[in-house]
Parts: sequence; structure tokens; C-alpha cells
Amino acid sequence: MDGKPDGESGRDTLQEKKKLRSQIKELLRQNPGTEQDNRSLISHLLTSSYWGKAEQVFLFLPHIGEPDISGLIAIAMAEGKTVAAPHCHEETMFFHEVFSDWIDTTIPSSFGIQEPDTASAPLVTISPTTLLLVPGRAFSWDGKRLGRGKSYYDTFIASIPDGQKPMVMGVCWSWQVFEDIPTWELDQPMQALLTEKGIHKVNQTPPA
Repeated sequence: MDGKPDGESGRDTLQEKKKLRSQIKELLRQNPGTEQDNRSLISHLLTSSYWGKAEQVFLFLPHIGEPDISGLIAIAMAEGKTVAAPHCHEETMFFHEVFSDWIDTTIPSSFGIQEPDTASAPLVTISPTTLLLVPGRAFSWDGKRLGRGKSYYDTFIASIPDGQKPMVMGVCWSWQVFEDIPTWELDQPMQALLTEKGIHKVNQTPPA
């Protein structure tokens, strides 16, 4: 599940990842992002071509240390877009439909994150017109991502057939983006990064 490579280099990378996660966790306590940062982040997305082209939005529900993008749900629904949020079962991630009443219709997971109630929420299939918004502890300007260590998103993205690949966009605060971060070969790259300062395409020059 975790995709950890064997050998000394794999052990070194594992330690580097753990160290960076610990550093980011502490920094998030000090700088969790403001309401204005959150509004700016959402505004940048809503005025982008990525949002305009998307027919489906796969997003994450609010969790400590991550931007709150749940306000996108009602906006997307008003525009006729399908919205889905993740449900994790054993080692697999699925996306089920959520609606503007998600606060009342989702249930807490073992990780303390709200998830769709799979007994009533329809499963949604990803497509090339899907905008997949991915949280992370850290990102790099060239699209690398450091998650929480469970590899749910990496496994999910890797499993998508080539003809169904969506637009994959990392979401974080600007200070969580670095020149480089430790990764393994199985870690899945982002195509763009969304922060309170704007959207960065990974094949563009990083902002000064």
C-alpha cells in the first residue's frame, strides 16, 4: 500500500519524509491559514479555466491543517457539476457523490475526516472532465507531493486508466510548496498547484 522501495535509499527517503511531515505539522500549528487566505484560494480556482472546463469536481472535505474548500460544493452544484468526496475502505479510495447538505449526510472516518455515507451516496466514476483536488503536507514546484503517509491518493491516481485521466491539482498554502521534496517512484505527480496566491502549472517557471 505504501509503495516504499527496499534498500538503504528507500530507508533514507522514508526518514526524510517523516522529518518533513513533522516539520510541516508544527508549522501548520503556527500558520494554519486565515479566512482571507481560504477565500483567495477558492477565488483563484473559480476564475480559472480548470474550473470552467470541469464537469465533475472530486474534492476533499475539511480536515485540520488543510484549506477548507467545502464552499465549492454548492457553487459546483449550482453550475451543474457533479461533486464527489473520498471514502477509504481498507487500502482503497473511492469517490462518492456529495451535496450541499454534506455536513448532515457524511459520517466520520477512523481518521477523523468526514466521508460520504456509502449506503446512500452514489459512487462516481472519474473521467477526463474531472477536476481532482488533492490535499498534501508538502508539494514541489515541479509537481511532487508529500501526503500523510497512507498512499491513498497515490494508489487511486495510479489506478486510473490512461483514457480516463483527470486534471490533478494539489491544494495547499503557498508556504507548503518547496523547490524539492523527498519522493518515491510510485508517488503520483500533480499537474497544477492551487494556493492562496494563485494557480501554478507545474511546467511553468516557479513564481519569484
